[in-house]
Amino acid sequence: MFLETFTIAYINSNFKASTYLFYNIFCYILFSRIILDLRIYKHQLLSIIIIIICLTILLIFYFIYNEIENKNLLYSSFYLLLAGSSYSLFNTLEKKYYNIYMDSPYHFMFAIGLISLSLLIPYEIITVIIAGEDTDFNGILYQIKYNFKEYSYLYPLLLIGDVLVSFIWVSGIHLIFYFFPPCHFIISESFCQILSTIIMVPSKLIQ
Repeated sequence: MFLETFTIAYINSNFKASTYLFYNIFCYILFSRIILDLRIYKHQLLSIIIIIICLTILLIFYFIYNEIENKNLLYSSFYLLLAGSSYSLFNTLEKKYYNIYMDSPYHFMFAIGLISLSLLIPYEIITVIIAGEDTDFNGILYQIKYNFKEYSYLYPLLLIGDVLVSFIWVSGIHLIFYFFPPCHFIISESFCQILSTIIMVPSKLIQ
């Protein structure tokens, strides 16, 4: 999560969308073979090849219309590889867990959320005491305070709506890994990223 936050703040979103998927595809296939001993079927391989071709075209357009230094490109690729491999490893181990134990994905989500909060809340409080409310290392408490000031009594309603939308999004990811192998997540995630990029490009060209 820390690496993901870093990539959102400091790495170009268009470069991140395409490159991050490259790493995800490679890592999911690698970890699925090593940890789950899964085969890659012909229809999955065909989908992956089509995805890679589309991502390559998007990356070519990115390099044509954007200037980027080799040093920044190396650092960005390194951070994206770390973030992508971490998520891929986590989801593959999650699938391994479902194969071994009879557990509900909602119970699994609750356990992961509880562990994350038990780590995040003390970390946020300590960093606020040491470095202040809004730094490169934190910002949750500052954001809550700012949102209350900005939206007043509407903020609790917005917070509940955000929680519900996030629950639907996260539960959809975990349900994919509960019922299907990781390759299905590659296809769905790639489709969303490619579609969002196609929608964003015309609006930027108009501007």
